[in-house]
Amino acid sequence: MNEQEFDRMLTKYADVVVKVGLNLRKGQKLSIRAIIDDAPFIRKVAESAYKAGAKYVDVLWNDERISRIRFEHADPETLGEVPNWLLSRYEDHYQNGEAELAVYSTDPDLLAGIDPELIAKERTARAKKFEPLRKYENVSNWCVVATASPAWARKVFPGLSTEDAQAKLWEAIFNSCRVDLPDPMQAWYDHRDNLIKYKNYLSAKHYSALHYKAPGTDLTIGLPEKHVWQGAEASFKNGITCIVNIPTEEVFTLPDKDKVNGVVSATRPLNLMGALIEDFSLTFENGRAVKVTAKRAKAICAN
Repeated sequence: MNEQEFDRMLTKYADVVVKVGLNLRKGQKLSIRAIIDDAPFIRKVAESAYKAGAKYVDVLWNDERISRIRFEHADPETLGEVPNWLLSRYEDHYQNGEAELAVYSTDPDLLAGIDPELIAKERTARAKKFEPLRKYENVSNWCVVATASPAWARKVFPGLSTEDAQAKLWEAIFNSCRVDLPDPMQAWYDHRDNLIKYKNYLSAKHYSALHYKAPGTDLTIGLPEKHVWQGAEASFKNGITCIVNIPTEEVFTLPDKDKVNGVVSATRPLNLMGALIEDFSLTFENGRAVKVTAKRAKAICAN
């Protein structure tokens, strides 16, 4: 598509994210997490948010190269350092029931070659630092979306130039997010209604367990007696209901924590904040992961 058409599609995508994904309310503040490569899309989101009545749009930018530089050159003993202001930022946001958007397009090979133990140490420190935020679960509306960053595009379409790969990935994103339809908003509302039918159907079945079987996978997940299926949309304590993943095709429920048994193997690599975990499997006994295997980055997977 030409530059003018791409700009129009990017605007439509931003509107879907703000109006459907976040269901942003007038007077809300919007917090955004994104990498610098996402800037053109984030500007579109900010414009859409302000038009929808946002009080303030706050963007927490991440320069991925600086993240890698830290692992390459910082004293390993300092990798557990997480600034207090970062916790305060999130806490202030959640206390006031503001909206949050996470844009995921991290370079899947960003930390290739970095000692997995160092990555695990940094991840563990962050998790410990943000533990107090758990009390704000389900407080405010949020949404997770993706963009066609250069690194992700090259990974998905390795045989193309960066420019062509990004164009192909954006096309796939626009399609999967229903942005290329004449009325994306209505298309999402129709899709939401279908997912609601599916989750209601499954809830009415009252299954006792789910059995997953495939190459490398033989897993049984027991379900609580009064389990309920969810999906399509989520409701929050600030009174807002929205679609938290754009795109989404899932309905889901909660397992019985003591009734998960067997082995599950990944069919695709997992990108965990710049570390790519490949060919991994988890073995469960009575709800506990007793064995972890991975072709790459096992230490990160185990942590």
